[in-house]
Amino acid sequence: MSVPMFERGNDMKLTVGSISAFPSNLSVCYLETRSTTYACVVQKTQVHTVNWDNKNESVSWDSINISDTSTDKPVNVLQAAFVLPNARTLPLLVVGTMCGAQIFDIRTQKLLQRQNIDIGLDEPDDSSFWNSFCRGISCNDNTILIGTSFGHIIQFLCTGETSISSKKCLKVEFCFDSLIVCCRFLRSTAHRLQLHITCVYIRLVSLALGYLMTAAERWSGHHTAEVEHSASIADITTCRYDEITCSGDCSGTIIVWSKNIKGVQLKIATQHPITVMNILRKQVIVGTVRGRVLFYSVSGGELMAEVCAHARSVTCISVAPESAYVLTGSEDGRFIVYKLHTRKPQAYQVEYRFSDELPNCAIMGAQFTNGRGSNIAVACFDHNAIYGYRIVKKASV
Repeated sequence: MSVPMFERGNDMKLTVGSISAFPSNLSVCYLETRSTTYACVVQKTQVHTVNWDNKNESVSWDSINISDTSTDKPVNVLQAAFVLPNARTLPLLVVGTMCGAQIFDIRTQKLLQRQNIDIGLDEPDDSSFWNSFCRGISCNDNTILIGTSFGHIIQFLCTGETSISSKKCLKVEFCFDSLIVCCRFLRSTAHRLQLHITCVYIRLVSLALGYLMTAAERWSGHHTAEVEHSASIADITTCRYDEITCSGDCSGTIIVWSKNIKGVQLKIATQHPITVMNILRKQVIVGTVRGRVLFYSVSGGELMAEVCAHARSVTCISVAPESAYVLTGSEDGRFIVYKLHTRKPQAYQVEYRFSDELPNCAIMGAQFTNGRGSNIAVACFDHNAIYGYRIVKKASV
């Protein structure tokens, strides 16, 4: 009988509350210089944070109440994540809410920077409060990225331990020679923009120049228009080793950004409703609502592998770069560990290694707690603990 790859380890119980039913509702950041692991989960208007040492002997919990800075009223949180910009020694806590994005210092719990989601919307309406949200959190070098329900990507620049500034949002842009019109641009007699969400049908009218052009996604020829995300951002992920950043939206579009996040390197149309993403060895790994896990090449956009992994929506994907392990979790209560083989002359392969099912549980987050993939943390909806797994050490002969 073969020995399983992982075994149950120590569980960490929340001091108060439980875990909400949001995808990617567990973020882990391992600080090798201090041999400390940080993690956080979301519950309604609170973010629960925890840190522990390598031996799990010193476990410390804390909670942060999130409120709308304009009204001081509690606001619902959809995602919280730890990011570690190169300019910092300790990770930052980034929170995505229904009102916007907030960044906290994890040590002092001080709010360092915030930005409302309606920044850049020239015509906010009453309904935007009910259908707006921020989710999809990542960090490239010192640039912190947060996705929005409008397809925009909020940017912050970290230049020091406490120095964080807002940058211009990444938006959908349409270029017509010198004419640049952004999504939700203020209508005037000179320029009008209609956006039909059902088929991403765009009509740009320039009365001043006398042009009328129509397109579905992209104009070719002298006058060009480029559409990045026309649907709500589902997730944003970055590979720190290869400096690759990808963003995906609910319609199935993946954007591979250039290293400086100023241009689009590649656009992939998956035709699948995306829930979560991650990157490993220049492969963008996509989880879908239907439980499938897709592997796309970042360089060419080819679909390299497809795994019918879960019976319900995929809620989390984690990678261990040092060992090429991939971890997926789902609402079906099961998490699976794979080994990704991409090195030639070996054939491209997604190799199954381990899985476990938590009965009567809906997994909202499953993460490797270090780059080797030797430990796993799992968070489940309406449970008051983070469950731990550790790799089984081979017995010495």
